[in-house]
Formats: sequence, structure tokens, C-alpha cells
Amino acid sequence: MSFQELERELQAQICESVHIVTKDDGRHYIATPFFYGDGDGPVIALRQNGKGWVLSDEGNTMMRLSWRLSEKELKAPERQRKIADALALSQANQKDGELFLDVPNSKYSEALFDFVHSLLIVDELGYPDDSSASHSLVPYLESHDDWRDYPAAASGPSRQGHKSDLMSIPEFKKGFNRLIEESLPLNRFKFDWHDPEWDAAGNYTVDCMVNGMDIPLFLHAPGSNVQARDATITIYRFNEQKVKGRHAAIFRDASRLTKKVTSQLDAVCETQFYNFENEQGHIREYLQSLR
Repeated sequence: MSFQELERELQAQICESVHIVTKDDGRHYIATPFFYGDGDGPVIALRQNGKGWVLSDEGNTMMRLSWRLSEKELKAPERQRKIADALALSQANQKDGELFLDVPNSKYSEALFDFVHSLLIVDELGYPDDSSASHSLVPYLESHDDWRDYPAAASGPSRQGHKSDLMSIPEFKKGFNRLIEESLPLNRFKFDWHDPEWDAAGNYTVDCMVNGMDIPLFLHAPGSNVQARDATITIYRFNEQKVKGRHAAIFRDASRLTKKVTSQLDAVCETQFYNFENEQGHIREYLQSLR
């Protein structure tokens, strides 16, 4: 299979925004619609290995970690365990700082999804453990002049108040679950649902699956840039696996996320609620209207 044929195969299985870029030196890279929290895209080099293919980050992911962590922090046993767990998701390997994956024949999109997901999870390990700060660009942007470069989604609410006014991610998740439980009968929803057939490990979960219609509704409740990005990846993965259903996003506060991350999730959801606290009444009406 040529690079051009592989590109067409990936576009057919995932989306047209996936394409292969060939550099002047002849090296090939896969561009995807997925990004790190800081807006950079993961490096995914593509090279042939006999008759097969290999995906490689060319050492970029571990280099990014080394920028944010000391050598002692990077080599800490708990962090190394988490890196190993992230690589196990895609069965990727590590050698001399390079992360790479041999691609099984015909499973191109599945391998690409899982490899990208592994890279994104590893990159997150370079941020503090405090979920209220680590998985968002807000603390960084509020102390810099470049906030204007990260506006909220055009159709979302305007940014207002201070970060201390925002409910924490655990509080948001509890409020989200409570609203679902108050709006729907218990037999019509399942929290943290994943497809038991092709995703037995639960690597691609939705915050809530609502049944009782011709096709189910998958609810995503992102409270941070990372969670919005993971929801986007999950939806693409569902589509790639031809899982029937609609997708809706209920944001903790979309104005606190980057425009790029918000717009990517918007593009694959048919319904959006941009501020959980302000729109609970509308969310309740929406859920109760599902038939």
C-alpha cells in the first residue's frame, strides 16, 4: 500500500481532516484533528517497516515532559507506571525516549486513534495533579497577555468572573449526575458507559448514555480542555466503529476552554450547552423531551 492509498484509507475510516504530510527530507507525518492542551499537535511520523507501517512520535512526547519535569520527577516510579499504563492502551513501545507502534494490517484507524490517545495521556503527566488547575489553560492564560488568543466559542457565553467562581470538576460531575437522575427514570441512563464489544477495557467512555429512543444519546460533560479533547476523540472512535447514536456536550463552562478545543467538540456534537450552572433548566427540559 502506498502513502497515498493509506491516506485515503485513513480519511475514509476517520475524517477528511486526517492527511499525510511529506517533508522536504522525504519523511512522512500524519496530521490529525487532535491537539495537546497547549494547542500543539502530537508528532506522528509514518514509516514503512517491510510491508507494514510504524507510527512514531520521534521522541517528541518525552521531550515535552522533560521541559516541564525534572529528571527526578520524570523517573519517579509512580509516573513511570502511569507512562507504562498509557502506552499499554495502544500497545505502543518505548526505546531511547521514542514512542512507537507497529500498525497491524488493515487496522490503520484503530491503531492511529489509540496511539494518539496514548501520546496525549503521557503528555498530561507533565502537569500538576490538581485537576482544578492542571487540565486547563486558565491559570496560565490569566497571568499572561495572550488570553485574547484563546477566546470562547463564538456561540458560547462570554468569559466573566474569576476562576474561584467556577465550580470544581468533581462538583460539576456530581451536579451533572444529579441532574440526570432528577430528569430521567433510572432505567433510561447509564453513567460512564462504554461499548462492551469493541472497548471491553473502557478506554473510550461517555459520561452518560441515555436510552429509550430509536438510537441512544451519548452525553459528554467536559470540565476542562483535556476532557473536551478526550470527548472529541471518543466520538471519532464511536463513528469509526459505526456505533449508532447522537452526541451532546454539556460544558462546565465553555468560556474557560480554548476556542480550538471547544470548536472541535462542537463539530461532532449535534447539541451543546455551554454553561452547566446557567443552563440547568434548559438541560432538564432537553432531557425530559427525549423520546
